[in-house]
Amino acid sequence: MDVARLNNKQLAFHYQKGEGVPMVLLHGYLESMNVYQSFLGQYIKDRSVLILDTPGHGKSEAMFLEQTMEDIAKQIILLLDYLNIQTFAIYGHSMGGYVAQAVVKMVPDRVALLGLLHSNVFADSVEKKENRRREIELIRQGKLPLIAEAFMPRVVAGYNLERLSATIKQWVDDVKTMNPEGIIACLNAMMNRPDNRQLLDGTTPIHLIGSDSDPLLSTETIEGMRKGTAVQYFTSIKNCGHASFVEQPQELAKGIFDALEN
Repeated sequence: MDVARLNNKQLAFHYQKGEGVPMVLLHGYLESMNVYQSFLGQYIKDRSVLILDTPGHGKSEAMFLEQTMEDIAKQIILLLDYLNIQTFAIYGHSMGGYVAQAVVKMVPDRVALLGLLHSNVFADSVEKKENRRREIELIRQGKLPLIAEAFMPRVVAGYNLERLSATIKQWVDDVKTMNPEGIIACLNAMMNRPDNRQLLDGTTPIHLIGSDSDPLLSTETIEGMRKGTAVQYFTSIKNCGHASFVEQPQELAKGIFDALEN
């Protein structure tokens, strides 16, 4: 792990130098860059890949308690500049997809491909916003560990839970080391993010990645996004929930390579 100090905030990252256009790989809610360690080491070890802890998660400091996706995106763009990465593909898992969209909107001329990994382009519904507000209150009551223990098993399909039990436990343990205020800052950013459906028919090519058993993202939502004219690549992963990078990593890597090499 490396650390940069940008905007007087700590940002933890790891840059794996290799072949091809650099790929930025962003993690999801209650995750850190650690979730990609096995995926990078076994399946995309020869490519240039940047992973990082999203501000507010892992070892990276939140920008503000009321931070926005744009605030997070600005910090990531600063890191890209710091590493002299000009053109890149950016893939985001779940919450990371929301951050990736903000990056695309800020520097569209630098993004070769937007990868939505079990993510969507829509703003939170009224119900979802209320759920996030309740979660913020629970975190303020010191219940972040309980939230992690309840949430993390839902990230994978039920039939994959037993074989990935050690991985899930590690994810839960990682959350227990994170700053609760940083998690709240990211919940605020998700809750208040804009609707980005215009990107589906925009100029930045999109690689949409879904699965057949995602408990957090419906196939109807995926199919609806798939109709966008900017969606040039689509990967549907079988026997998989919301975390293909551990559930079906070989299939995910194949989909990414197919998109990046075309």
